[in-house]
Amino acid sequence: MKSETVTKLSIPHWARLLGINPLHVMGVQVEEIQQGTCDVSWFQYGWQNASAVSREELAVKIRQAEDEIEHYLRARLLPSWEEDEVAIATPPARPDTVWHSPFNARGYWQSVETQWKHLISGGRRAQTLIDDAAAVVYTDSIPSTAYFTPPSVLYKDTATVTVTVAAGTAANEIAVYCPGREGDERYRIRPVSVSITGTTATITFRRELAIDPDMQEGIGTGANFMRPVDGRSADPFLTTVDVYRVYNDGATQAALLWLPPNGGAPGALAEQAAALTVSDARMGFVQYRPGTWDGDTSAFVATCRSLGRQPDAVRLYYRSGLPAAPNGEMSHEWALTVAILAAARLDRPVCNCASGFVNRWQRDYAVSEPKTNRRLDERLLGNPIGTLAGEIYAWERVLRASARVAVSA
Repeated sequence: MKSETVTKLSIPHWARLLGINPLHVMGVQVEEIQQGTCDVSWFQYGWQNASAVSREELAVKIRQAEDEIEHYLRARLLPSWEEDEVAIATPPARPDTVWHSPFNARGYWQSVETQWKHLISGGRRAQTLIDDAAAVVYTDSIPSTAYFTPPSVLYKDTATVTVTVAAGTAANEIAVYCPGREGDERYRIRPVSVSITGTTATITFRRELAIDPDMQEGIGTGANFMRPVDGRSADPFLTTVDVYRVYNDGATQAALLWLPPNGGAPGALAEQAAALTVSDARMGFVQYRPGTWDGDTSAFVATCRSLGRQPDAVRLYYRSGLPAAPNGEMSHEWALTVAILAAARLDRPVCNCASGFVNRWQRDYAVSEPKTNRRLDERLLGNPIGTLAGEIYAWERVLRASARVAVSA
């Protein structure tokens, strides 16, 4: 699958929450299966069907909803990495003094507050190729019997990939991408299910997630961008995928920064590598200590500070975010919140199987309706997210989550 806008909530996950046929939203047509009240297939871009929302337009709305919720929560909705975030070190109480001790008043290492809460660990995002030509096998999720022939016989709905991984690899570190894209997040296949036995990883996902991106855009051999993909043909679907390991590399966690000392080069900062220790994960506080990374032991070795005083600032590299679901996707609570907020802000209609759900959340409570006694709470008229039903729902979820954090603090 392809999306120019990278989102934390995948489009297939969004569709599942709204009850949309997974074949519809990914633009796959199998007439024998889709013979209900709604047989409309989505397209990649708005210009391919001007009368309906496209996947790219939906991705933009999902990303905007995620960014807005994260802004008010001060937490990522999925564990992710932050790089080159600079935090100002705590200065002495008196501006005319210099803090020489590496410890605070309680005898602990000095700490700084991170921009994003719910810390996991220090480190940077690392990506290692496992297999750049892993074969995809398509099968039926429901076997046929003498009395029952499932619809999947016409459309083998399950894709399975098997690769060999290094010992100790975690299932949530496995990522699958369209081949030849060098692990570009815009071409990541999600959601996937991964199980590891020994050094063998078995990856399964829905077949419609493995459509050749060129076919969806209408530039593949024999493709027609004004028609959905034929699910009964093998041509539109990938035969191989790239499998990567995406993990946290703890070698780079922080850098201590000093303003130029006497005789230092103009415009240059003195810098020294350091390690981070999470002191308050939920509120976002980390202690910093100078050290060098030992690749043999995968741990930091303590060193002395380059300068005999506390740094003026600390450059941070860390991973943070709210806990994910067991399959690595966004937790149901926040996935539903993002899905509702994004649906409320769609500018063009969706297919019939989701129109009722979407219309419910697009109602504007700031606009009076005749012959009704409904009245919006005056406090919600100042909702910073907006006055649509979906925006009010999202804001109330943010307020409840923020209240829990405040009580914890």
